Amino acid sequence: MRFEVRTLAFLTVALVLGLSMINFLSVAYLRAVLEDSLEREVERVYRLYVLGQKEAVPEHLRVSRSPVPPDGFRVIRYTGKHFIFLKEGYLEERIKNFSVFLLMWEALLVMVLVVLFQRVVVRYLRRERDMRDLTSILLLTLTHRIGNFLSVQRVNLELLDRSPALDRLKESLRRLERHYRRTLDILEDLKEGQGTEPAKVDLKSALESVLRSVPVREDVRVRTRLYRVHVQTNPIYLEILLSSLIENAFRYARSRVYIKLCRDKGRPVLVVRNDVKAHTGGSGMGLQIVRFVSRKMGAEVRYRIKSHFTAVVRF
Repeated sequence: MRFEVRTLAFLTVALVLGLSMINFLSVAYLRAVLEDSLEREVERVYRLYVLGQKEAVPEHLRVSRSPVPPDGFRVIRYTGKHFIFLKEGYLEERIKNFSVFLLMWEALLVMVLVVLFQRVVVRYLRRERDMRDLTSILLLTLTHRIGNFLSVQRVNLELLDRSPALDRLKESLRRLERHYRRTLDILEDLKEGQGTEPAKVDLKSALESVLRSVPVREDVRVRTRLYRVHVQTNPIYLEILLSSLIENAFRYARSRVYIKLCRDKGRPVLVVRNDVKAHTGGSGMGLQIVRFVSRKMGAEVRYRIKSHFTAVVRF
């Protein structure tokens, strides 16, 4: 059982037990007060009729010279000439009405407190867990990008005798620096308690932003079919998911990358496809990141590897 559910159950039981004890004491006190009040009323009526004075009595009392009680009443006192009758079940009815009124308000109080607990405490715990998971995946993503950077630099070192090598090295450094600054900005937002709430995101704009930032090889042709669709999700998770998919697609493509964004049965769908090189040499960490992030987002990811690698994400 999850911690939030256990805590919610404990709070509910504690409230019910505490209010039950309060109800028991309240009903016992009410009975004592009603009995004392009734005794004083009967004593007042008794004295009035003993002194020969007549006065209107409450509805739950009757006074008569006849010893036969009215229907629903019973004898409670005799003055010598008059019989004083009390309505049967008077005390029980008063206590019952009070108890029903009390239980209704207490039930409302319990429901309000449980809802507030769920919306505040449970949400706070879930937010803390999401921040921990998000921090972990950010560190994993940064490590993965540094690994990719080192892999590219090994190739650049082998090509130092060529003139384009220095430009490629500079571009790689610029891209890594952008990723590094973006990660630092996200971590700073997390420290301030931001970045964990879902938001409405334009997938087309997010994809176009990722395509501008990922390293694109000159020998790879890119074909895109993007339509404007929106999804309610965590923007940071979405950015990590898209960048991991697109970076892998370009890194391991032989000559083509195809990216499509559409809808299927009302759900946004992203398709990323490339022609896989004969030797990839990847660690598989990129796909691990995609699987982890997709689970956190509630998205479905499917892969198919034949002559082409195809990844389908259903948001």
